[in-house]
Amino acid sequence: MTVDATDDALLRMVACTLVSAPADVDALTSAERLIADGHGKALLSMLMDERKLKQASGSNDKPVSSSLMAVLEQIVEGNARVGTSLMARLYPLAAKLQDHTVYNAIELWMDHISGAGVPEVLSMLIREGVRPSVRVRYQERMRAIQLRTLQR
Repeated sequence: MTVDATDDALLRMVACTLVSAPADVDALTSAERLIADGHGKALLSMLMDERKLKQASGSNDKPVSSSLMAVLEQIVEGNARVGTSLMARLYPLAAKLQDHTVYNAIELWMDHISGAGVPEVLSMLIREGVRPSVRVRYQERMRAIQLRTLQR
């Protein structure tokens, strides 16, 4: 999906706000809309860029994927659907970056996440088209979440 200039400006604004204030209700609402409109991948990319900029101005030596994961954990607290969508998108990226710490942490996180809408988020990501190995992981996590939800 292409991003026009208006969407690009909104993506940048939302990413900038979420990196600084992950619980900002307006930014989370806008992020949810952007993700629903098919801009989740672009939003994650902008969040990565914002984290890089913020880290460049500080003394944080952590990999950007690690510091972004900390932001996403806070986003999950404010909006589980947005946080889950972004965290699940970070998962294959962490593998590609060979950031095994973040990759394994997301695996553990997905083993314990639950909540209304979370399986639907993973289902949406599967439909968007991901690598077969990632699709299998998302399907496994989706089934486990559905089972945990039923057991409550």
